[in-house]
Amino acid sequence: MGINYARQLYLDQIWEDNFNLLLKYKDLYGTLNVPMRRDKLEYPEWERKLGSWVFTQRQRHRKGKMLDWRYSKLVSIDFDFEPFETQFEEYFVEFLKFKEKYGHTLVPQEGSEFPILGRWVFHIRNRSTRPDRIERLNKEGFVWNAIDEVWQNRFRELAEFKRQHGHLKLSVRTGNAQLTAWVGRLRKLRRGTMSPQLSEEQIKLLDSIGFDWEPLDADWNRHFEKLLEFINKYNHPYVKAKDCEIEGLGNWVSWLRYNKNNLSNEKIDQLDSVGFEWDSYTALKKRNRLNHPKPANLGRNSKKNIDRLARMEAVWQKKFDLVLKYRDKYGTLNVPDSSYKGKDKPGNRTLNSWIQNQRVFYRDGMLSKSRYKKLVAVGFDFDRVQSYFEKQFADLIKFKEKYGHTLATRSYPEFKELGSWAVRLRTQNVSDEHRKRLEEIGFYSDIENLLKKRKSSKRKKPID
Repeated sequence: MGINYARQLYLDQIWEDNFNLLLKYKDLYGTLNVPMRRDKLEYPEWERKLGSWVFTQRQRHRKGKMLDWRYSKLVSIDFDFEPFETQFEEYFVEFLKFKEKYGHTLVPQEGSEFPILGRWVFHIRNRSTRPDRIERLNKEGFVWNAIDEVWQNRFRELAEFKRQHGHLKLSVRTGNAQLTAWVGRLRKLRRGTMSPQLSEEQIKLLDSIGFDWEPLDADWNRHFEKLLEFINKYNHPYVKAKDCEIEGLGNWVSWLRYNKNNLSNEKIDQLDSVGFEWDSYTALKKRNRLNHPKPANLGRNSKKNIDRLARMEAVWQKKFDLVLKYRDKYGTLNVPDSSYKGKDKPGNRTLNSWIQNQRVFYRDGMLSKSRYKKLVAVGFDFDRVQSYFEKQFADLIKFKEKYGHTLATRSYPEFKELGSWAVRLRTQNVSDEHRKRLEEIGFYSDIENLLKKRKSSKRKKPID
């Protein structure tokens, strides 16, 4: 008995020492909830040991093994034996305040006046919760799957738009920017160019209100009918991009020529079958030849033809000189269109069109050697798309050498432009050559591995 009594005195003294350390901790940090920090060596040893001691007191209390005098001393300083229960109740009250203020329970994780509540809601969704708490949360309309709830809300907005306007042709101009962006995302999800894929139930819901998955197909057929109308009326397919008599056809033809690489083979064959001319300059020459037949006496070396060529060369030289003046003043040969909004340099529609024409002439082998040499001598860029790709690709290589991956975003200060380009590139069609080069450095595999890693890291954890 003497040995047991002495041991008990020893244990009581140790308990008293830890109790005093708990009071010290409260004085320092204003709380009695000491976290477990056994593996965090940056904290003092007494704090790390105190966390384990506090945990033990709660465990002994739950099992009914705590001595009465110890329990009384802890109660006297308002020690919380069930911190998780207390925490749940505190956050539940905040949750009810949020619901009362905003009329819903979709608590954002960031950017609100309830930032800590957002993190609590996230943990509730992703960890196991007691049945009685689930019942209380369900009673208040707690959203267990925020993504599904947001999707349903957007769908209801879309259905209401259809009811009010009788169609689903949304645009930013109609004042529905967010809903328009969501509709565009739906189509990308259905095509498989974005993840995750839509469920069968979601597809059926959208079909039920007449959602058009490929609006460009309907638009294509309508404009192709206008092209056939033009051919029947003028007996040729060489449509003027500007001032076309048939409304909307000129803009569509310009869009076709610019986006030929993004068109399907089926659409290209359809246009080729009616004699569509892909090059605007060639179409202009053929149209002029039909409208103004060449006189029989206008030979290649005739005085009239030589004068005409001289005038054309003088006009070209004048535009070339204007571009050089622009470069001397603003440091670039790439003159933007008049719609350019930047403050660093003005736009000029005439010079911009002239520059675009030089690139088209070079691409089609129609640029004379003398003009080509002049342009090369001043550093003219004949293929801006390819040049820009090469510049960004070189930066992407540097980025990978520095960070070990190709997941560039705007959050990297020294690679902001690269980050914007990389994000756009993952959702756009690229040429086979560019795709092959990007695949060789792991551009697409890096994002796939990241998505797989995020998916596998989601595991259930109990919160109490």
